Amino acid sequence: TGWGITRLMQMATRGSSDLLPEGGRLIRSAEVQTPFSFFKWIFVPADWDRSPDAAARYMLAHERAHAEGWHSVDIMLMECLGAVFWFHPLVYWYRRSLRVVHEYLADAQASSLTDKKQYGLLLIRQSQSGMPVAFANHFFQSPLKQRLIMLMKKHSPRARALRYTLVLPLAALFVLLFQQAPVLAQEVKSAYIDASPKPTTIAIGMMDNN
Repeated sequence: TGWGITRLMQMATRGSSDLLPEGGRLIRSAEVQTPFSFFKWIFVPADWDRSPDAAARYMLAHERAHAEGWHSVDIMLMECLGAVFWFHPLVYWYRRSLRVVHEYLADAQASSLTDKKQYGLLLIRQSQSGMPVAFANHFFQSPLKQRLIMLMKKHSPRARALRYTLVLPLAALFVLLFQQAPVLAQEVKSAYIDASPKPTTIAIGMMDNN
């Protein structure tokens, strides 16, 4: 965790940055190969302004969607949950699923600026991008096939976002309850044993009556 955040801070310090009109900060860095975001910071390659093609605009729109949706907050919360319940496989499954949902939402917003097929081709071209930075939202983050399938489906991004918002607290609650289940079972078992009649006491009472 510390290594990922430290690397991001170094990139932000060594790069040049400007405030974006819609909010957030655009950081240009020679260490960046493909745009990615962390909270309201959007990292782009150092030569970004020298190649303002359509693909660059779509990737920037994708990262703005991550920033505007505060997806980094979700990621950090899941990292904290993973640090506590590191032994629980459900945490790792949900962390992967959460990132996939983030990419679906960002793809839906960015692809609205162009033809979906053209956007899908852009995803394929960027599939061999550089190594991702921990805690960051990358333009190419989740499995390519899943993103292409979701991109071509006709559905409402708002409805997906609502389902995701409802699932997040329920999943966190499920993890906590699942972790507490053995403890609760042990308490119930102990209470049942304490409430059961004591065979030894009954036997002694019967002997005294005789």
